[in-house]
Amino acid sequence: EPMSGEAILRSILEESDREVEAIKADARARADEMLAQARAAADARVRDAVLAAEPMLRADAARRVNAARLRLLHARAERRAREVALAFDEAARRLGEMARDDPTRWRAALERLSLAACRQAGEGARLEGPGGSGERLRAVSPDGRLHVDASVAARVERARRLLVDEVAEILAADDGEGGGAG
Repeated sequence: EPMSGEAILRSILEESDREVEAIKADARARADEMLAQARAAADARVRDAVLAAEPMLRADAARRVNAARLRLLHARAERRAREVALAFDEAARRLGEMARDDPTRWRAALERLSLAACRQAGEGARLEGPGGSGERLRAVSPDGRLHVDASVAARVERARRLLVDEVAEILAADDGEGGGAG
């Protein structure tokens, strides 16, 4: 039986609907594939960027750790320097007490300081300056060209320069930090 116009139209519309659905399904499939490819490409770029940045990040972390270590060492050295200064200040204070409270011991100490300064100035050196206080005392070589400051303050300063590392080590051992001055 021949198809009526209405049946033909319906058939054409149904065929068109099927084609539209097929086109849409194909478009969805291609869109999903493109989206997956784009995500994979983006993930790869992020992964590559992270891998490229990793050495820089590690170097930055190492720099920060080293800077922190340096700050710690600097703070420790400053603290140690203050402790050493306090130790020598205490020694100077005790010398002052000796001069005031134990004149016999003080005179013996000044005599030893004077003899040591004269040995440094050379054979036949002489002492100049007030003898009792230990201030402005110096040994002068026989020819007058060499002057050795024999004052208590100069001797304490000389001892400070010579013994600073040793005193710092003793203080470090007392702190439990072990040997070394810093």
